Amino acid sequence: MSVIFGWVTNSEVYLAADNRITDAKGKLVSDDDIKIEVVNNNAAVAFAGNYGAQSFFMKCYKNIQGYEKWFVNELASNIYSMCDAIVKMDTDWSKLIANSTTCFLVAGKTTDKQIKLFAVTLRKKQIDVKEVPMMLFQPADCNFNKCANILCKNIKQHPNNFPKRTIREISKLSSLVSNSGNMWMFDIKKDESKFVTL
Repeated sequence: MSVIFGWVTNSEVYLAADNRITDAKGKLVSDDDIKIEVVNNNAAVAFAGNYGAQSFFMKCYKNIQGYEKWFVNELASNIYSMCDAIVKMDTDWSKLIANSTTCFLVAGKTTDKQIKLFAVTLRKKQIDVKEVPMMLFQPADCNFNKCANILCKNIKQHPNNFPKRTIREISKLSSLVSNSGNMWMFDIKKDESKFVTL
């Protein structure tokens, strides 16, 4: 698993992710994967963990009527439903996903014009969804506290550039993280989102 993180301020919510994909043994597959899917102007999701869950979501969500108007709560709910469907399926690939670890950070605007961040995890057939003010899923070969301290330090010292700095610093500690990444941000005051390459 590589690195994804999110943070909510008074007027903005951020998602960030590196670009590396590795296989189950940690061998490099690609350094140009985009792990943030912008569903619409209101909501986006970042992925870490089992790549099969990300692929399944990407194949399925655009077939659900009305996804273009989803708010963050609806996106989180649909990801929960997708994870539940994976757990209940009786196929080899679904069992592989359900018995591994998959993490989603879901960010954006609610129907009542607030900004929220949700963490959705699927671990060993257990699904958890919670609203969080900040969240980081660290790479499998790194200590959570070290990664979280890097994120907090960069938010405090470099608030305009914390996603890029955080990914680059964690990439120096982890062979599972690229030194490049992407960021999505929603600004509630402007009622607009933006996606950038870091």
